[in-house]
Amino acid sequence: MSEQYKTLMEKAMSCLHLARAINDRYPDPSKMPAEEAKNRKALLDEAHRLRHLADTQHAQDELEGLAAAPADAT
Repeated sequence: MSEQYKTLMEKAMSCLHLARAINDRYPDPSKMPAEEAKNRKALLDEAHRLRHLADTQHAQDELEGLAAAPADAT
């Protein structure tokens, strides 16, 4: 896996952990202040965006690996 993929996934997981920390502070989600709910949603949205970028990077890395491999002589 490329460094870009790893970095993107680490950032995504960081956002997830921060969102989970917000969520864990409120056993009753209906008591979560609007600002905290907004921050949690933004963190989860960013985690999804970063994961999508990481998946795209992984796909590109795989395709570049295939393109760099010598063609089979059959």
